[in-house]
Amino acid sequence: MIKEKNFAFNFDESQELSAVLDKATAADKLVFVDINAKWCTPCKLMQRDVYTHEETAAYFNEHFINYMVDADTLEGPDLRLIYDIKTIPTLLWLDNKGRVVHKKEGACYHAELIRNAEIALQTKKN
Repeated sequence: MIKEKNFAFNFDESQELSAVLDKATAADKLVFVDINAKWCTPCKLMQRDVYTHEETAAYFNEHFINYMVDADTLEGPDLRLIYDIKTIPTLLWLDNKGRVVHKKEGACYHAELIRNAEIALQTKKN
């Protein structure tokens, strides 16, 4: 499903966050999680404009395990509850235990997304 969108971001296709966290542990990376919904216009704009952008994708593919979750299906409703998601989209950066390192509510474009990612990486170092 995810590959059909021609994203430059390498979104992990696992059905469960636990599998993604295992990959993050093995790779010693944070997990970038996009919690979105099919009905969400800002989500669609990010998918069209941001996740197809090669330069932004190169940064994220190098530094994170990327994971996209539909807030309304599979484990999406559980993750909304666990991470107290009030806004769609919500972007999370998680450590390999699933703890939130950084959280951004609402859509953001290239420069703002990279700034938020840098905050997450700096928080991990500290």
